[in-house]
Amino acid sequence: MSEYVNHNQLSEAAKGMLSVGLRTPSLGTWQLFARVLFEELKVQGYEWSFADFPDEFIALDKALNVDITNVIAFRNSYAHGATPTDEQCKADILKFEPFLVKLLSSKWLLNTVTEFRDGKVWISSKSKALCAHPLLVHKSEDGAPVAFFNDLKNDKVGLLNYPLSKHYREKEFYKEFHEYLPLNEWKKSGNSDFLQRIEELTETFKGRLTERSQIHDFVLTKSKGYLSIQGNPGIGKSALIAQVFKEIKSSKEAKQVHCIEYFIRRGTQQADIDYLLNYLIKRTDEVFPQGREVRLRVK
Repeated sequence: MSEYVNHNQLSEAAKGMLSVGLRTPSLGTWQLFARVLFEELKVQGYEWSFADFPDEFIALDKALNVDITNVIAFRNSYAHGATPTDEQCKADILKFEPFLVKLLSSKWLLNTVTEFRDGKVWISSKSKALCAHPLLVHKSEDGAPVAFFNDLKNDKVGLLNYPLSKHYREKEFYKEFHEYLPLNEWKKSGNSDFLQRIEELTETFKGRLTERSQIHDFVLTKSKGYLSIQGNPGIGKSALIAQVFKEIKSSKEAKQVHCIEYFIRRGTQQADIDYLLNYLIKRTDEVFPQGREVRLRVK
């Protein structure tokens, strides 16, 4: 993400995605950021600061779709599920330790160091350096001078110092953060209203594996038709759709699938038919720009 912002050629879609997702990003959201921004840089023929990074990122992205190396699902199961038994914990350590060692042996990681210049964190190799501010923040803490960006709440920036198990809430840093990543301005770009809704609906989502698999199968194998999801109010239909939307957006298998997100909430403008049709026209023009040139000719 630092590479992408440093490149300074941000698409409107990326601005909208970041403006919403960076407020309370989950691991799955970071994966989505990484995949979308990586693909944009790849299309632009961007020359990476660290030559080994692209190939190793692609390998990591593929590994996250395989059970034995899906560390995001592993982390979420521990964060949101019941506490596993000691035996299960030991089994998980044996399962994931080889992948952890492999990640820590990544060439781009071994060939770079963390440096501090003018109060900012830099990732440097022998030939190039990349500023990681404000996602990595320099702190004057003995032995652990780096804090990671965590979230935005009201007018404060949340930072995590993992070695010290410290959580900072910094009001003074809020303005500086937005000077580098002007999320309030970017929120005007893209389809941020519904992305915010998706983040809210999926923040603590888990389960529904059968239903998610059925929807995935329909999306990937059908070229037409519709799939109806029915249930009583409040049962979780919107949350299920939101979760599947995120999974499809970050899935390699569904790379050629275009999703147009829309949620209807009673009593809001999203429930108005004119708003719906205008939104769909706008979004389909964004996804299929060649459609803007379609004209009706009457002879």
